[in-house]
Amino acid sequence: MNSQATKRGADFSELLRAQLWRGERLRVTAALALLVTLAVVVLARDLFAGRYELISSGIGLATLGAMVAVESIWFLILRRVRRGSGTLMGALVAAGTVIEANFPTIGIVLMTANPAVGPYRALATPMVTLYFLFIILSALRVRPGICILSGLAASGGYLAITLATHAMFPPPPSALPQGLWFSMTAAMMMLLAGLLSAVVSRQVLLSASHAIEASLSRQKLEADMTVAAEIQRNLLPERSPRAQGFDVAGRSIPAGQTGGDSFDWLTLEDGRTVVTLADVTGHGIGPALLAANLHAYVHAIFTSPGGAGEWVARLNQSIGASLSEGRFVTFATAVLHPPTAAVELLSAGHGPILLYRAAQGEVSELTAHGVPLGVLAEAAFDEPTRLQMGRGDVLVLITDGFVEQVNAAGEQYGSDRLKDSLLRWASRDSGEIIAALYADVQAFAAAVPQADDLTVTVIRRTN
Repeated sequence: MNSQATKRGADFSELLRAQLWRGERLRVTAALALLVTLAVVVLARDLFAGRYELISSGIGLATLGAMVAVESIWFLILRRVRRGSGTLMGALVAAGTVIEANFPTIGIVLMTANPAVGPYRALATPMVTLYFLFIILSALRVRPGICILSGLAASGGYLAITLATHAMFPPPPSALPQGLWFSMTAAMMMLLAGLLSAVVSRQVLLSASHAIEASLSRQKLEADMTVAAEIQRNLLPERSPRAQGFDVAGRSIPAGQTGGDSFDWLTLEDGRTVVTLADVTGHGIGPALLAANLHAYVHAIFTSPGGAGEWVARLNQSIGASLSEGRFVTFATAVLHPPTAAVELLSAGHGPILLYRAAQGEVSELTAHGVPLGVLAEAAFDEPTRLQMGRGDVLVLITDGFVEQVNAAGEQYGSDRLKDSLLRWASRDSGEIIAALYADVQAFAAAVPQADDLTVTVIRRTN
């Protein structure tokens, strides 16, 4: 259990790290696009406005190019260490955040040195809006603390250049007395933007964590379902029983990965062969587990002395304890007596059960002998029906998934079509009959998905 929890934690950490890295890649892509776009805008402005100044514009473009280079190199370094030390990764992300948040500070410093702009005008140029754009991009890192750091770095950088400007340069005649307070207000807004980005980042992180948890749970469920399906397949018999004078075959196709249907057979020490078919209500992992329990009970009970009536009564008491309220199992068993060609049939609420008589060329439907298993703890069952099988006679134990299968018009396949199908194919051997029954119901359903488990066992008298 501890190893499973450890592996699950490692899987979660790995998936979360991958999610954080995707966010980092997206942020770098957006930052590079922003810087390149800004460079194009600056160049276009100076060219088309007729104010192209080789030195000033060249310095600005060179600065933006340097920012692009720094962003790219930093990302490549981060990429090399991302699977290494988490502490180093965190330190690099923090350092990169501080540097990136002050890209606009570098731009303002260069503008301050440009006589065409001047120090105080530089503090109010569109370059200031880049602070907020980089703060917003920090949310893509999906680390709330980094968002706060971005806001602090941007606020600190802008406040520092503002204070330095007021300390180093005399204000121009047109400067407003409260200009310093306007700059301080802008710095506070940057800090607030960092806090808001942290809130957004935290929500994204929570959503990503929940999505990862859901993905891991889904993967675990799929793995459990795969194991359950494999176990269920292994419980089904691999080959037909050796019952002299009888040709027996079975097949089960669940509606999902696992199902509630099952069939089985076992040969007793006295030479009798027991064939069983069961249908647990519903389909999925729950009914599959109940079907596995039923398999164990059948092998324990039906190998003890007795006959169909006694066995089914004991099976009802045993399986009833495993069923939750509202669940039950329809069950049918056919006990073959090879020397006499007789079949002892008992149905606990199961149907349809079809009997084809070769001599008459007719198919009839046999009735149940009592309620399904698990409905009543002390259920009483009628005496088993004793069938004398003639050459070519066919007994079919089949689940209701066949008759309840619908087509595109919402029409059910029904027992009449099932009887007609058996009548057409009854002269074939058991395996071919099963294949034909499946083919007919699938042709009827066409593109409509299978709604319930389809299970059938065919018992055919050969001589």
